[in-house]
Amino acid sequence: MAHIRLKRHYGSTQKALQIIFTSTQTYTIDSKWKSADVFLVGGGGSGGYVATINYSSGGGDPWGVVSGAGGGHTKTERNISITSNNIEVTIGAGATAPISPSGNVDERDGNNGSNTICNINGVEIKATGGSGGYATKSGRESGGGGGSGGGAASVNNAQGTVWSGSGGSNGGNGGEAGFENSSGTRYTVAGGTGQGTTTRVFEEDTGTLYAGGGGASKGYGRYSYSSETDGKTGGNGGGGDGRDGKNHHATAYGGGGAGIAGNGYQGVVMVRLYKNSDRPTNIDWSKCTITL
Repeated sequence: MAHIRLKRHYGSTQKALQIIFTSTQTYTIDSKWKSADVFLVGGGGSGGYVATINYSSGGGDPWGVVSGAGGGHTKTERNISITSNNIEVTIGAGATAPISPSGNVDERDGNNGSNTICNINGVEIKATGGSGGYATKSGRESGGGGGSGGGAASVNNAQGTVWSGSGGSNGGNGGEAGFENSSGTRYTVAGGTGQGTTTRVFEEDTGTLYAGGGGASKGYGRYSYSSETDGKTGGNGGGGDGRDGKNHHATAYGGGGAGIAGNGYQGVVMVRLYKNSDRPTNIDWSKCTITL
């Protein structure tokens, strides 16, 4: 259990305090704090896996593609009256991408991120984790859903044009994927669904952006005439970048991993404490923040 003597660090006149929780813990706060705002980010989902064998040539390029994972959902609650001095925090883990046991014709979908939970006054506030990406060798797959959606992925096993999607950002959906054959017929699939509201810290216009969706991986169709699918960028806010096809992990709280083998990023909890419900304005949070 963590306990900090806030007066020693910030003085008795301090009117507000921000605590950033990066690990699971129970925290005891001073009784002078009477109300709180809370911001949570769930753990990001991971990318998946396709075999690193090109069917037609036996080379080392990916046969198939994997869509991007969803970023963790975000949640903001304001004006919570504090009646208990304990804050219980569970930080959602970012998902770890699956790994093939051998270079065979294996394919595996990504894993989901874990939920982030904050308990104040016995009331649970939760931000759910993002969904993992989806693997395919023969068609199209939507991206993982979450705070921001992952980019959809497509592979073509016929002659034509193919494209995949970038990761979503700030609560938006991931980009679509599709295939257009030589006759001009198009087949598309939507990107992963985002939460539809901002993923910025405390929903503030100037807040840091988290929970970006992962970009789809690059990949190849089964036959020698199949064109390559380009990998796509992750969404702003830490989404993994799928442009080289593998191992592009998320880079910020709640970010979703890129298509092939990208890990999701862990969640976070931020708590702003006030002495009363009358909130001071124009607070410079950089001068009254601790990270645990």
